[in-house]
Amino acid sequence: MRHGIEPAQRGGQVQVRTRVERGLVEIQVTNTLPDEPGKPGSGIALNNVRERLRLLHDVAATLTVGADGEVFRARITVPL
Repeated sequence: MRHGIEPAQRGGQVQVRTRVERGLVEIQVTNTLPDEPGKPGSGIALNNVRERLRLLHDVAATLTVGADGEVFRARITVPL
């Protein structure tokens, strides 16, 4: 969020969705992208989340992130 929507002077939208499918819980957070990109981060927070998921759930959990059109999407899946 800090590097996604925070620099947007006009604000933006954040959407959180959850669902359960085939024994997995999916949490998806989407935010609009600002007109001008903010300062790039170091990626430490994302790496920390990936490592925690790996320690808790091994290969059964995933974290995917990336821009998709005019939004940035982060998706976490963990076993139910």
